[in-house]
Amino acid sequence: MDGTFVDNEALQRFEFTLGNCNAFLQYKKSAGRLLLLHTEVDEECRGHGVGSAFLQRVMPYISEKGHTIVVFCGFVKHFIEVHSEWASLIDPHVHPKT
Repeated sequence: MDGTFVDNEALQRFEFTLGNCNAFLQYKKSAGRLLLLHTEVDEECRGHGVGSAFLQRVMPYISEKGHTIVVFCGFVKHFIEVHSEWASLIDPHVHPKT
C-alpha cells in the first residue's frame, strides 16, 4: 500500500495518510534511541492493513537513521513478532516494563 509518510519531529510522531485514513506513532527520543510509545489508526480504518502498511514505512526509516528502538506499544511489538526482520532494531540493553 502506498501512502504519505512524515516524521513530524515537532510533535515527536510519525504520521501516515492513506486515502481517507490517518495513523500516527508517538515516539520520544532518548539517548540515541527511539521509544515507540503508542500507535493509533482512525477507527474506521482499523483491520484493513493500514497500520501494517504504516509500520512497513516506519521501520526502514528508523533503520536508515541508525536508531535503535525500545517498544512500549503493543501494536509495534506484535508487528515485530510477525516481521522478525525488524527485531534487530530493538535495543538489546533496554527491556521496557509494559
